[in-house]
Order: sequence, then structure tokens, then C-alpha cells
Amino acid sequence: MISMEQALDYLVERISNRVKSSALSDIVERLLWCLDEDSEKAIFSVRDKWLNGCDLRRVEVALFMQESFPFDDRDEMVRQCSRIVRLWPHLKDRCEEVLNEWDEYCSGREKT
Repeated sequence: MISMEQALDYLVERISNRVKSSALSDIVERLLWCLDEDSEKAIFSVRDKWLNGCDLRRVEVALFMQESFPFDDRDEMVRQCSRIVRLWPHLKDRCEEVLNEWDEYCSGREKT
């Protein structure tokens, strides 16, 4: 049996370059809905590894996942997004979107 990391790596390596990273993120997120809890945890683990890596395609796929936040707290998001933007300045807008979504989510939670 192959690991989730191997399966996702295979997908990233074999999918056409014409497929946008955001579309590939959608595919990965659909898997979250279809697989069991252990597989879900494995996908999040792969996403964490990709976000901390240096492969642009994998970082983009991980960053464009929208069903959950990529980090556990805002400070970590700021640190990681700063690193990502230093390496790939074109991802600044997406990083800002993630931070804004976090702020909106947290402000909504404080009201309840």
C-alpha cells in the first residue's frame, strides 16, 4: 500500500501543467470529504510538509486549500506567509487572503 504522501506526490507530478494549482487544491480537498479520518489527518500532514517546503507547485496547492486554515494560529501564519512571500512574491495576495479570512473567522467567533 502507498502512503497518502506518495499518492499526493504522484498526483502533483503527473497532472498537466495546464491545471492551475488552485484546481489541484480542489481535488485534494474533495478527497478530504471522501476519505476516512486517518486519511484526512494524513492529507493535512502532507499539506503542512508542502507549506514548509521549497517546491512552488506543492506550496501553491497547499496554500490554495480553502476548507481549513493552513496553520493553527495567526502568528504562525504570519511567519510562514512571510517566508513564502520572500521566496515567491506572486503569492503575496493569496497569503493576505488567508490572513484576512483568519481574522474574519476569529472576529466572528468572538461575537458568539
